[in-house]
Amino acid sequence: MDFDNVDFQTLREYEPKIRHLWHDYHLSLGLPIIDIQHLWLVFILVCLDSVTVFKEPHERLSGVIKVLDQLHRYASEHFAAEFALTEMLDFKAQEHKREHQNF
Repeated sequence: MDFDNVDFQTLREYEPKIRHLWHDYHLSLGLPIIDIQHLWLVFILVCLDSVTVFKEPHERLSGVIKVLDQLHRYASEHFAAEFALTEMLDFKAQEHKREHQNF
């Protein structure tokens, strides 16, 4: 998966799974910039699921490593930005931190 060049077809293919996870886990905070980042994190998780279906073990391992690397890099940036923004806006910051600890 090339996360810098995601095509429309891939997004359409993954959309049902993304919607399912988005709604089932109530990931919307009502802060648009954070919600967009959450959607991207969900997309990455759906990508992780999709790479596990490769038939060849080396393809599967390579795909999993790429996706986990992207997830690690993006999650680190996202959580730093999210905590800073929620604290700056006093947006239920303590409650939100507890939600992350329980997730």
